[in-house]
Amino acid sequence: MSYNLSRRLNGPSLAVFGDKMFRMVHATFRCKNVRISPFKLRRIAQTIDKKPLVDAIGILRNLVTPSGLVFAKGLRSVVASLEPGTLPTDMMVRCVVDEGIVFKLHKPAGRGRVHPIRKRCGHVTIQLVGKGR
Repeated sequence: MSYNLSRRLNGPSLAVFGDKMFRMVHATFRCKNVRISPFKLRRIAQTIDKKPLVDAIGILRNLVTPSGLVFAKGLRSVVASLEPGTLPTDMMVRCVVDEGIVFKLHKPAGRGRVHPIRKRCGHVTIQLVGKGR
């Protein structure tokens, strides 16, 4: 699942999500190689994706999973990095989780064989976008 997060179109950056277009990507948070499987991270990302900032903060406040804590930390970081005159009330949260590196291990099995173990990591990207004019 890939999204076109930001695209340059004649000046300011626009964020395009399906049929909706939002103006100005205000702040971005990236955390690479989070030692949580992307499958588990995507469950949380899908619950807060395309929601207003206030609703996303309320949802994450009630999640106590390790992946929920990663998104809560990222959302706090994004809000803190906004410019001083920006009001976060009319902004939407955009979340994308990509696959990171994979640690490949082997577990011994019977008759001299081995079973592969893949410990996956994920890349988390959180953006705050304002509504277009």
